Amino acid sequence: MQKAEEAVAAAQQQAAASAQKDQQALAVARGQVSAARTSLAVTRATQSGAALKDRQTVAGGRLQVHADEVLLDAAVRSGQASVAEAERSAQVAEQSARHAAGATIAAAERTARAAIDAALATARANAAPARQAEPGTVAQDEAQVIQDQNTLAAARQMLAETRLTAPFAGTVDQVSGTVGQSAGGGGGGGSGSQSSVVTLVSHQLAVTADVSETQVTRLALGDTATALVNADTPAQVPARVATIAPTPAGGGAFPVTFDLAATPAGARPGLTVSLSVVLARSDDVLSVPSAAVHGSGAHAFVTTLGANGTRRSVRVTVGLVGDRPTAIAAGLRAGQRVVVGG
Repeated sequence: MQKAEEAVAAAQQQAAASAQKDQQALAVARGQVSAARTSLAVTRATQSGAALKDRQTVAGGRLQVHADEVLLDAAVRSGQASVAEAERSAQVAEQSARHAAGATIAAAERTARAAIDAALATARANAAPARQAEPGTVAQDEAQVIQDQNTLAAARQMLAETRLTAPFAGTVDQVSGTVGQSAGGGGGGGSGSQSSVVTLVSHQLAVTADVSETQVTRLALGDTATALVNADTPAQVPARVATIAPTPAGGGAFPVTFDLAATPAGARPGLTVSLSVVLARSDDVLSVPSAAVHGSGAHAFVTTLGANGTRRSVRVTVGLVGDRPTAIAAGLRAGQRVVVGG
C-alpha cells in the first residue's frame, strides 16, 4: 500500500509540473495578445493625431487631420490579424494544457490502481500461509461464539425468572417468602430445590373427583354434569369435564377435573361438592331403583311383591343403568311393586 501511495504522489507531482508549464505557455500567449492590442491602439492614435501640434486650438466640427489612410488601414488590419492569431494560439495552448493534464492524471490513476492491486495480492499471499498454519482457529472461534450465545440466553432466562407474574386472576391464599429470603431454584436448569413463595387461588373454582376405572371409560372431555356445592347456601351449578388423568392415582381411581360454570356465594377451596354426570338419557321409560336389579345382561331379574306379600323373581330386560334408577325395557309393567335390596 505504501508503494501505491508513493506512485500516486509522484504522478500528482508530474501532473502539477506539466500544468505549471502549460500555464506559463498560456501566459506568454496572452502577453502576445495584449501587445498586439496595444500596437493596434497606438496605430489608431497615430492616425487620429498625425497633423496635430502641442497647444494648438482645435475648433469643433472642422477637419484638422490629413493622413495616409491607406497605409494606416493596412496597419490596423495587420494589428487585428496579430490579435486574432495570438488569441488562437492562446486557445490552442489552453486546450493542449488541459488535454496533457487529463492524460497525466489518468495515467497516474492507472499506475495507482495497479500498485494497489499488487499490494492487495501480496497481502493475501502473505495471509494464506498463516491461515493454513492454524486450520482450527475458525472452528474454535465459531464454537466460542455459540458458547457465548448460550451463556447470554441463560442469563436472560435467569433475569426473567426474577419476577413473579400471576398466571391467572385470583386471590393470594398464602405468602411463604419474606423480603431478603433466598428462594429455591426454579426453571432454567437449576439444581436447587423448589419452594413456594406465593400461593394463588383462582377466582374460577374447579372440582376434582376420583372416578373408578369402570366409570372413567364412560367419561369424555366436555361431558356435562351438575355440581351441588355445600357453600353458605347449597346450590347446584352446571359443570363440565375439563381433564381426565391418563393414569390412576392412589386406590386405582382416576382424578377427573370439572370446571364450574359459576361460583356460588360463599364457595371457597376445600368445600365438599357432589357431582352428577349425565352419561345417557331415556325419556318415557319404566324404571326401578338400581338396588332392585340383580344380575346383568340376559340374567338380570327383580323380585316382585304380590298383593298377599308373596315374592317372585321376574326376569327383566335392562335399559340404561344409572347410580340410582335403572330403565326396564321389558318384564315389568307400571304399578308393580319390587323389593329393593332383598
